[in-house]
Amino acid sequence: ALPFPDKSFDKIVIVGVLHHISDEDTGKVFSEMRRVLRKGGEALIMEDTTSTRMITKLMHKADQGAHIRSYDEWKQMFDKHMKTKKTWVFNNGVCFYSAFITQFE
Repeated sequence: ALPFPDKSFDKIVIVGVLHHISDEDTGKVFSEMRRVLRKGGEALIMEDTTSTRMITKLMHKADQGAHIRSYDEWKQMFDKHMKTKKTWVFNNGVCFYSAFITQFE
């Protein structure tokens, strides 16, 4: 539960957090996001994404995120809860990230 009134924000940014959270708890995060976002507000979400590259696998192991998902798994999860406006995958040199701009309908 965030300590903010309903409809407090136009934008939310989440980077590298959800891969530490179970599907059930991620649903709770989305509910709270919906509560604090104003109508038409957007969220930018960027998360670690599975890869077959050895360096990425080593980084993910060191990170200890128990819920690192593929791009398709992230997209499917977000599509259950919100509208996805834009997506892309990028490499920071070591790891791949899936990025989403989302909006609640």
